[in-house]
Amino acid sequence: MTRSVYIDTSVVSYLTARPTRDIRTAARQVETIEWWTMESRHFALFSSDVAIEEASRGNADAAQRRLEVLREMTILTLNDDAVELALAFVAGRAVPAEAKVDADHIAIAAVNNIDYILTWNLSHIANTVTIPIISEICEREGYRSPIITIPNQLKGGLDIGR
Repeated sequence: MTRSVYIDTSVVSYLTARPTRDIRTAARQVETIEWWTMESRHFALFSSDVAIEEASRGNADAAQRRLEVLREMTILTLNDDAVELALAFVAGRAVPAEAKVDADHIAIAAVNNIDYILTWNLSHIANTVTIPIISEICEREGYRSPIITIPNQLKGGLDIGR
């Protein structure tokens, strides 16, 4: 069985960004491009209407590049169940209220039973302090928590059963 991956906006942004001289950003761009080129074919790729909204902002050319990548994925919606779960993440202090959109990404993946969330958002999503809180809230609300990771850690997508 092919594993599923929710791709958040940060990954799409690094994938499509113009080259930079900032070493940290350049490293993330390279890692993201390598993942996309070598690993993405091993997974069913999903994103969301929330990511489309975020990707549409800013420079028109950059937004167009981001949206082209998102069109290649199955797009999930922020439905009522996801809204409730996102609010539970905020209420449970897994995600700060000012970063509610990050809670939306996590909730959309969880309510759709996605295996992984791929992100470069180390502040509010791929954070070793908040991941256990996210997992606990998912379990309490009746969902399986997706595994939250970054591109250089999601390698060798095996077609295995759950």
